[in-house]
Amino acid sequence: MKVIKILLLLTLSIVLAFLSLHLVESSRDYYIYLGKFRDANKVQNLMDAFEDKELLFAFLSHYISSFETVFFIFVILSLVIKTILFSKISDLYLYIIVYYLARFYLVHEVTQVRVDLAIGFFFLSFYLLIIKERIFSILFFILSFFTHNSILFLLPIYLALLFVKDYNKLFRYVFLSLCIIFVLGIFGETFKFNLNTIISYLPTDRYLYYIDEKYKFDIPSLLTDVYFYIKFFALYIIYKNRNNSYILQNKYIIPAAIVFSFTNIFFVALHSSYGIAARLSDLSSTMEAFVVATALYVLVYYNLSRFVTLKKVVYILLLFALSLKLFSSQMYLLEN
Repeated sequence: MKVIKILLLLTLSIVLAFLSLHLVESSRDYYIYLGKFRDANKVQNLMDAFEDKELLFAFLSHYISSFETVFFIFVILSLVIKTILFSKISDLYLYIIVYYLARFYLVHEVTQVRVDLAIGFFFLSFYLLIIKERIFSILFFILSFFTHNSILFLLPIYLALLFVKDYNKLFRYVFLSLCIIFVLGIFGETFKFNLNTIISYLPTDRYLYYIDEKYKFDIPSLLTDVYFYIKFFALYIIYKNRNNSYILQNKYIIPAAIVFSFTNIFFVALHSSYGIAARLSDLSSTMEAFVVATALYVLVYYNLSRFVTLKKVVYILLLFALSLKLFSSQMYLLEN
């Protein structure tokens, strides 16, 4: 049965990777990636290709003559890692995959493929850390950073997971920090960080572009951001039910909620610079899919069990309705 499951997940990953290859020319960032590929491919010296900072993409682009091949490698590796790990960490993996694809497929597997694979490597690093394979976990964290250096923003919470033994206490501190920052953010509208100063300390200045990035939709205020409330509510359900038997028997849920809470602190604190806030929040995309699908399951099966009949039907309908709404909100990414 496990072999059949893995084969099905591999088949799904291959199909989705080819679909991404078909859609890439319509994606918002296609010409940016194509330009970076050509820059790395045409130079004689490999070190010159590394000027782009994302070393894995530059390395493959330097030695492989086809952009489509490099793109496909990134997407297929990311999908295989994510789908198989979802199946390892939860019996809800099919629903988690549905949510992930609805929420992030167009964002990551079609548009932002470098950070997509970096998130996949980080997810593998996270999994290895939880199963106590610390050396391999650290190696894959380093690889994720070389794939996309925005992973550096996850270093504080990764180190916390690496050295703190009481994950329940850590979750309490991180989630309550999110609550406090959210309240402060509402009363102060948003934090007035000098992002230009912060970005000056980063290894690249490309984040300056995201400060004034334009979107084809109206960006909500922090107070009216429904999508944030969905994420916050999911985290609250996990926090409220952290001693629930279903959560206690799965050692991955609380650590995933910790990472998800941490990245949402960025989302709240930097909400006025939505391009940066959204990208930093999305670094925990795999954790979001896992946490939201799990929280909805706990809500239906445990918190509302006395009011809900046909629990599985209700759970599936709620998850699919949410996923459909999230997928439709990503269509602006196919703008070419």
